[in-house]
Amino acid sequence: MTQLNTITWLFPILFMLHDFEEIILLEAWQKSCKQDLKNKKLKRIIFSNCNNTPAFSIAVAIEFLLISLIALITTLTQNYYVWYALFFAFTLHLILHCAIIFPYKHYVPGVITAILLLPINIYILFMLLSLLPLTPLALIITCLSGTTAMLLLLKALHKYMHLFELTINNFTPQ
Repeated sequence: MTQLNTITWLFPILFMLHDFEEIILLEAWQKSCKQDLKNKKLKRIIFSNCNNTPAFSIAVAIEFLLISLIALITTLTQNYYVWYALFFAFTLHLILHCAIIFPYKHYVPGVITAILLLPINIYILFMLLSLLPLTPLALIITCLSGTTAMLLLLKALHKYMHLFELTINNFTPQ
């Protein structure tokens, strides 16, 4: 396995390390910060549509499967552009986790792994830049397209979060 293939498979691993923090701490964080979050004068309360861990976990599982599929296709084709685009978007996601603590002024699920993974992600992005023949325009298009794709996926997953919850509730004995 080449060094690039190894790096390719780091994406699903790094993604899950980050999302495990969110999955494990989301409900407890929401309960402990409920009143504080309501008192904040923010346009949108973070994780407001993620009310239970199993429903959130379904969304994470879908993301993980897609990221793993991209890693597999990348490994098989040796075409790293789509992978790079989505990894860039994931890195932006980590940066946003770090930035979101400022308006909330306290811990937000995912920020610890975001802080720990950010240097690794940035190193990988710059290292791949030296290995991939990306012109500045191609780099901009790649990063914008990956970010757009990731935002659309996240928007869709958050939109259907309540359906995930209803589906899970159907399996729960009354």
